Amino acid sequence: MHKYTIFIILFIKAVIGLNYTNFNYEFLTKEEFNCSSCGFFYNSTCIDTQKKEYCDIYDTYYCHKNKCLLENDEIQFKPLLINTSQETPITNSLIIESCDKVMHNTQKCNTRKCNNDSDCFSNICYDNTCITNVNAPLYICKSKYGKFNCLKADHESCERNIECYSSYCDGLKLCFQIESYNSYYRLIVIGTILFVLLTILLCCCFKYNTFFKK
Repeated sequence: MHKYTIFIILFIKAVIGLNYTNFNYEFLTKEEFNCSSCGFFYNSTCIDTQKKEYCDIYDTYYCHKNKCLLENDEIQFKPLLINTSQETPITNSLIIESCDKVMHNTQKCNTRKCNNDSDCFSNICYDNTCITNVNAPLYICKSKYGKFNCLKADHESCERNIECYSSYCDGLKLCFQIESYNSYYRLIVIGTILFVLLTILLCCCFKYNTFFKK
């Protein structure tokens, strides 16, 4: 009896897992979900008010156009490492987050360490960092009043603030956390000031030496 119980639990878990990973971007964003749709979702409640009936969904999904993953203990978007070296070991979990390649090459962005393309949801592992895929941007999808709002994750390309989950599209046309953006450009400003001061100092030293040689 115990063996049959375990089998049933594993079977249900497999079916549920299959349902929750076979959603795609179009399915989540095409319409509002009413109470009859609550059975599709792992964590949801039927809300019935005088004005409206809808399925209140508490799940978070990470989506490309053709595939969505349910956030859980193993599937999570971790903060990008800005101006910070990688110190974590290669992870066994799928890495959801990704960096813009140019930003990574200037040593301004890293993710958790990857070893192969398959380690990354973007399917691009470069220099032990997951890189954004222009053909498959990452969307973070959350529901409000029965309708999903899917917005682009950090370092995905953008044109306007409203496209970004962070609500900020910077001058490089990338979605950014405002704190990371400020830190990044603060370093650029400080670096530029130091470069100018060093250049002025070297010029003064050169003129000083030239004057006394005469």
